[in-house]
Amino acid sequence: MRDEEFKQVEIGKLQFRLTYMTAGVASRICNQLMYSSIRASQNAQRESPDLASSQQSQEPELPSTDAEIQQRAEDGVMAGWLTAATLIPEEEYTKIQNYALRACQVYDNELATYNPVLMADGKRWTVKELERDAVTVNRLIADCLKFNIAPFFAEGLRRAATPKPVATGPAA
Repeated sequence: MRDEEFKQVEIGKLQFRLTYMTAGVASRICNQLMYSSIRASQNAQRESPDLASSQQSQEPELPSTDAEIQQRAEDGVMAGWLTAATLIPEEEYTKIQNYALRACQVYDNELATYNPVLMADGKRWTVKELERDAVTVNRLIADCLKFNIAPFFAEGLRRAATPKPVATGPAA
């Protein structure tokens, strides 16, 4: 679990606040991204079995610092997100985009407060210019997914890096 309740990001001239998705939504998205990564890996193995077998024989080095774990976790989220674009139905992909955008808030200078980027109906934008700013929206979705989903990946990396206890005692 993270200590921070939200994360501030600046994209262009706008200030954003990334907030948590519900645990159920984040868990489902995490599973979809992991599934997409697994399917992409399986597809790559079918297309290039020689390359895939040589890559499998090299065991990846596990990260040792919190910063390395966080970076690897964020990279895993982005790999899953990129592969999901071609492996899950467009409707599901769009749902994930909407969940991410609904977990983002944009700062309103006039009101001196944060407002949702995308309203709960998934159709109305509080800042109309964002609706057509694909670069900013893409970055915002990516940052929000990393903020919400990377902790799942980081936990898996921490578990993998933890030495397993050696069984002692009589053999069965």
